[in-house]
Amino acid sequence: MTCSRCGRPYTEHREKVDRLREKNQELLCPACFQKVFVQATCSACGTVYRDRVEMVERHRQAGRPLLCPKCRNRAGTPR
Repeated sequence: MTCSRCGRPYTEHREKVDRLREKNQELLCPACFQKVFVQATCSACGTVYRDRVEMVERHRQAGRPLLCPKCRNRAGTPR
């Protein structure tokens, strides 16, 4: 595959590529993936998860808690 951000070739499983294309999502090499999706810790349960860097920064600047997908769904909180 070719990374949609940096253009570097990388190897990815066919099933994952098909799934990402079905969802109309970017194909990212591991280096670009880590730049776009940073590790965050859920304020409610302590789970470490990955979220978009923009989302994490927006929540931190607004003083809102970071919630993992499970806790967001439980609380009914929109992204």
